[in-house]
Amino acid sequence: MAIKKYRAKSIHDAVAMIKEECGSEAMILSTKKLSYADNNYNSEKMFEVAALVGHDVKNSYKQIPDQSLKDAGDDTSCLKNDKQKPSITIEDMLFFLNQTNSLPDIITSNSQSFSIYARLLKTGVSESLINYFIKQGSINASFNNHDIKDIPGRVINAIADIIKVKNIFNFSEGKKNIAAFIGPTGVGKTTTTAKLAAELSLKQNKKVGLICVDNYRVGAVEQLKTYAAIMGISCLAAFSKEDMGRALEKFEKKDVVLIDTAGQSPFDKKRMKELLYIFSEYDQISCHMVLSANTDKLDLRDIVDKFSILNPETYIFTKLDETIRRGVIIDQLADYNIPVSFLTNGQGVPDDIMKATKKRILKFIF
Repeated sequence: MAIKKYRAKSIHDAVAMIKEECGSEAMILSTKKLSYADNNYNSEKMFEVAALVGHDVKNSYKQIPDQSLKDAGDDTSCLKNDKQKPSITIEDMLFFLNQTNSLPDIITSNSQSFSIYARLLKTGVSESLINYFIKQGSINASFNNHDIKDIPGRVINAIADIIKVKNIFNFSEGKKNIAAFIGPTGVGKTTTTAKLAAELSLKQNKKVGLICVDNYRVGAVEQLKTYAAIMGISCLAAFSKEDMGRALEKFEKKDVVLIDTAGQSPFDKKRMKELLYIFSEYDQISCHMVLSANTDKLDLRDIVDKFSILNPETYIFTKLDETIRRGVIIDQLADYNIPVSFLTNGQGVPDDIMKATKKRILKFIF
């Protein structure tokens, strides 16, 4: 094995030279923009890429790893692992160069920044937001060996700072919890409602009532009633403000009331106003936005903008098992000051649901 350096007018050209000469097994160790002196006083802009080449490269150096996370609250320090030297494959480098519009100076100056930058880009975090995190991670860094090594940890802390979580069920002093789950079609509202009902009734021994506000989807009420019957929980339908009042009155002695709503297009203003009208007289109802993690970030923004009429208090992100590009969650949290309450990663009832914590969200992202 050996470390070889390649110089070209762009990082893309240098990487192409490495791939042609050494193959895709080579690992990128560092990238930098050459200074006037480094470039032998040549005024032409040049870049230098250092690569590890030779046999058994992949076993010698690793990419930023899928960090092992211990169950220790929201402490994110365990996401750092300074003992592993950062490097990146040719394929990842080319993916990065094909996706990004420009390379910030911090990226060309050290491989630590590049590795975390490329990793975040592959998870689906927007380029502008990654630039912000890298900048935050580099503030006050003197760029000695210790500071440079700690950049990934600083970046992770910057990401953690924008993540907000909230527990939507508070049973102190016998408080009743009434939660309605809203969102577009196909995001898993009914399954999420059933998972929470099972968790609260079967595992936490709470008295739970279910209300279905869905007279659009064929079989919607029957589906929720089937779940309810299996768990031994009462389920009522409410298709008007008066129905809602009667259902809440019948569930007056319940610890928790969960309300499943019809999935609807965020652009269907009429149905949105109908739902708002049904909830309008009941201030104790809190709304929670159910979103699929495999939705495009621009679509997510449209959805939240249109559903804002219902004043959602938290997000519930579903279908984390159906995508590896979960970075859209970070963009969504950066755009709107709304915390996350739950995450779901499968169809199992009640197993595939968990309370949101900063560390769990970071684990899914990375």
